Amino acid sequence: MEIILTWQVFLGLAHLESLLAAWRECGLEEVRANYNPMKTYPQIFSRIAVLLTGLAIAASASATIFVTADNGTTNLFGTLDPKTGQFTQIATTTPLFYALTTGPNGELFGADLSSGNLYTISTAGATAQFGSSTAPAAFYGLAYSSTSGNFFADNLDPNNVTLYSIAADANSNSSIGVMAGPNSGFFPTGNLTFGPSGNLYFDFFPTNGISSTLYIVNTATGALTPVGSGLGTDILALFFDGTTLYGIDANLTSDIGIYTIDATTGVATRVATVTGLPSTNDYFLDTATSLVAIPGPQIDGRGTIAGPSGGDADFFIVDVENEQITAKYLEGEFGYTDHKSHVTFTTGKIETVTINGNNGAFTGTGRIGGKHKQTVQFMISVTANQKPATGDTFSMVLSNGYTASGHLTSGKILIRTLDPD
Repeated sequence: MEIILTWQVFLGLAHLESLLAAWRECGLEEVRANYNPMKTYPQIFSRIAVLLTGLAIAASASATIFVTADNGTTNLFGTLDPKTGQFTQIATTTPLFYALTTGPNGELFGADLSSGNLYTISTAGATAQFGSSTAPAAFYGLAYSSTSGNFFADNLDPNNVTLYSIAADANSNSSIGVMAGPNSGFFPTGNLTFGPSGNLYFDFFPTNGISSTLYIVNTATGALTPVGSGLGTDILALFFDGTTLYGIDANLTSDIGIYTIDATTGVATRVATVTGLPSTNDYFLDTATSLVAIPGPQIDGRGTIAGPSGGDADFFIVDVENEQITAKYLEGEFGYTDHKSHVTFTTGKIETVTINGNNGAFTGTGRIGGKHKQTVQFMISVTANQKPATGDTFSMVLSNGYTASGHLTSGKILIRTLDPD
């Protein structure tokens, strides 16, 4: 499964395998023999071409980086490419998230400055309060430990910065220990992350220092151990992509730097500059976290059913799953041809996907070609994995009144989960 930076190759190879496997298992070679593929299935071939390009140019990508930014009025949620610096807005949020982390089941969590509550955040930017626990003052950093099964957060009040443990259900929290006392320095948002060797990292700019310093946090006491003698930067929001520890300037609204951080020496090296934020140059980039997609079930298939006007109606389904790839559309491609009824279209505009065991349904938008061009909404329902495959069923309803359904007369439909590794 690829993640929201659409053709990321950590999962691109698996996607290519998925497409080719679907091609083989569902008999798409037969479709190629009967139709002109560059006309009938242009989006499949385009997708494979993009995947192959991705293999060449993005082999090191491994995670989507989600970030928040604000200008005191508007709160932005989006993704960031740490190699190019490109910010891509997904949504605006009512909560002001000064801290993000990736928690259980690969879900995004944020700490809201205004309410002190934790929230879940979908990859499309939808937010929902999680648990009832609130920050004593304000959580400026948030990090989930899969080892201990709880969240860690640093609470910033006028006197101290204190490390807290938050229960997995976020219904309670407890103080662990003071990390920094009164007048210790300047503290960034998004200042806490688990990183190399499983250490919990933190940074701030000491009052008498010449730059920010990276620290390892003792999760049992809150005590800080400096890494090296300074990052050589201003205060940084920290995140870890599974390989590299990063920091982002959290005290600037223009020329915002992205840095890689040597976890041994504590030295930061600038690698990119943030672009894509609103041109008003008044947005701070608040916090960041990385997310690797967790595989879920998908629908693949190719076959024919008896068409409503006689003859066969052909369809293909490739990698349709409940994975957001843009703010509006989910993963997948679908194509359908009923020559007798003059209904032919291919689309990647999948809007909803529901899978329950061997039953699946998805909806979306397509544009019928030929003499009767029109845009239609479609609803597809399938029964898959039947033995023999003639027990598989396919049903389609279009917004223009066209319907077709029945058991497959050829081909098969599969619902399965593919391991991206």
